[in-house]
Amino acid sequence: MAFLDKSIGDLQPIIPAGNQFYEKRSFEYTTPNQVYDIEVFANTDGSGYAVAMPQSGKLVIYGSPNVQSIQEALHIVFQKIEREEAMIVLHPPLSEDSSDEQT
Repeated sequence: MAFLDKSIGDLQPIIPAGNQFYEKRSFEYTTPNQVYDIEVFANTDGSGYAVAMPQSGKLVIYGSPNVQSIQEALHIVFQKIEREEAMIVLHPPLSEDSSDEQT
C-alpha cells in the first residue's frame, strides 16, 4: 500500500526513461449554462493536460495541449468553454420548429 500513498512526483525515479506516467483525476465543472465532466492528466514532472465534455446536449470536447502545469491546462480548457458559451449566448442555435411560414 505504500506505493499508493506516494505523490505522482515521488514516482519519477521508478519510471523507465522515455516513458510517461500520468495520474488521471476527474472533476465536475458547473457553469450557469451547462455541467461538464473534466479529466486532468498530470505527469510526474508537473506537466499535464485536461479535457472537458458537457454532460448533456451537443457533444463537444474541449482540450488543452500538454503544458507545464495542470493549472495552465485547466485555464486553457476554462477559456475554451467560456468562449463557446459566449458564442451560444450571442448566436443561439435556431430551433428546428421555427419557420417563416405563417398560418
